Amino acid sequence: MFSERFEIRTDFLRTVSFLAMVAAAVCCVVSVATGKASAAEPRVELAADINPGPSSSNASQTIEFKGQLYFVGDDGDHGHELLWTDGKKHSLVADINPGKANANISALTVFKDNLYFRADDGVHGGELWKTDGVNTVLATDLNPGADGSNIPSLFPLGDVMLFSADDGSDGRELWKSDGTTTTQVMDINPGVAHASPSEMTRLGDYVYFRALTAAAGSELWRTDGNSAALVSNIEAGAGSSTPAGFTEFNGLLYFRAQGAGLGSELWRTDGVGSLPVADINPGAPASNPGDLTVLGDHLYFRATTAASGAELWRTDGAVPAAAVNMVSEINPGAGDASPASMTVLGGRLVFSADDGVNGDELWASNGTISALIKDIMPGSESSSISDITEFEGAVYFTADDGDNGGELWVSDATGTRLMVDLLQGNGTSESGILDAFRGDLYFNGNDGAHGWELWRVTRKPKDEKVRVTVLGSKLKVSPGRRTTVKVSCPEFELSGPCAGTLNLKTKRSFPTKTGTRRIALAKAQFSIQAGQTKVVKLKLNAAGNRLVKRNERARKVLISAAVSDTAGNQAVINKLMKLSVARKRQG
Repeated sequence: MFSERFEIRTDFLRTVSFLAMVAAAVCCVVSVATGKASAAEPRVELAADINPGPSSSNASQTIEFKGQLYFVGDDGDHGHELLWTDGKKHSLVADINPGKANANISALTVFKDNLYFRADDGVHGGELWKTDGVNTVLATDLNPGADGSNIPSLFPLGDVMLFSADDGSDGRELWKSDGTTTTQVMDINPGVAHASPSEMTRLGDYVYFRALTAAAGSELWRTDGNSAALVSNIEAGAGSSTPAGFTEFNGLLYFRAQGAGLGSELWRTDGVGSLPVADINPGAPASNPGDLTVLGDHLYFRATTAASGAELWRTDGAVPAAAVNMVSEINPGAGDASPASMTVLGGRLVFSADDGVNGDELWASNGTISALIKDIMPGSESSSISDITEFEGAVYFTADDGDNGGELWVSDATGTRLMVDLLQGNGTSESGILDAFRGDLYFNGNDGAHGWELWRVTRKPKDEKVRVTVLGSKLKVSPGRRTTVKVSCPEFELSGPCAGTLNLKTKRSFPTKTGTRRIALAKAQFSIQAGQTKVVKLKLNAAGNRLVKRNERARKVLISAAVSDTAGNQAVINKLMKLSVARKRQG
């Protein structure tokens, strides 16, 4: 076990000028090369109008499963239910709570070739469900009746999936499922009292979590999936240390906790015992470490001291004595910089912070110095940065520049800029970045016309056309008036399928009762996936069949393929062909 000795270095970098910080930000922080040539500049497009028109689907909780992006949303007919998209089309997985009622789905987790989640069908309450993408069923009814066991999250560990649930008898305790059988791991807080296991985090062969007992209070526990045990009673007796923010770093688990005469400080455990890393805010006052983020060989976090307020700190995690130091005093004096939403971009840390002059804005640090990347809302007002997300060598985030409202922004090697003003004016259009899928970044946005829907950032070429190829040059009509045409949808079609109508007409015009015109011979619908060829069957109408039989000039025909794709592109492709008529055999 490591020693109780710890060391604090408060290297404030007072000799670094503001101009040097800015230069470091521009040259060393934003310009992070990806090593790949971009196919095109990123752009924003509507991925799916799930609830058509101005109504909103409010897509959330995305997860990739079997090559599709699953999410929770409202299609306007079924309430908030489980849906999927492949980037081109979308579909309801199951109407779990029938009609327009919401299924209150959460905790989407892939386990053993199934997608598990919590849902309420209106009969069993919030219980564990699963789907293989085709069949969606109730996995277990732990608390029979309408109350439900109300599972908040799911955590796979080897051949079992761990979760917290209330079966109506033992309170909220630790449970597991192998996909077939569901059993309680342990009644940690005996009787009807709740242990409320939470913040499950894996370290080695164990899952660590916070749990409550009458004897030890809220403390650090762990499980191997078969049993559970208290790791450390940090706040001795029935008091609670309330460990939180569990983060694995260099083979140890770091977290904040209160105990042993200290306020809420940075602690770590090797699974045998737990010790404080440093008393950053000496004595009983708390430093409240938060936003623990690993970058290279250091663990970065936000911490508060009486002298410097909430600033950016880091530790090297050395054993037995870890070095702990403030990286930068962004907001000089006792003011709070409150660095948050820490995100790794290359070898730098990008985050929001308030220097006391420019408000809460976008910053970055290389571990030695920190610098403002851009004052998005000029002056002392804050741009309300949130959802900082790394994607393809850039960071995307929500910010308000004071003119365009809360919109999607990007910071990359070319600078920091508004990605799109989706909702014109100063209204907010971006409510959360969701997930990366098939090379695109999906988010929930509102352009004022479609409501809150699923949008994406993509580098794929914009789909501005559709076409099909009609193969062959000859058609043969059977005695039953039938013929076939091969139609191909190109592999490069971005918004397939290619769908539409084939119309077969005479090339020449012929006299009719209403005038001279081309004669319609046959019509058929088709739908072809990108990169595929399909045989389309047509049947000549009786009048047209008689015409081509008796008039050879009518056998030069024009095939017109009126085609469209899911992007709304439309085209008409015409091709001349020669038609031959098979004669019935004479008996």
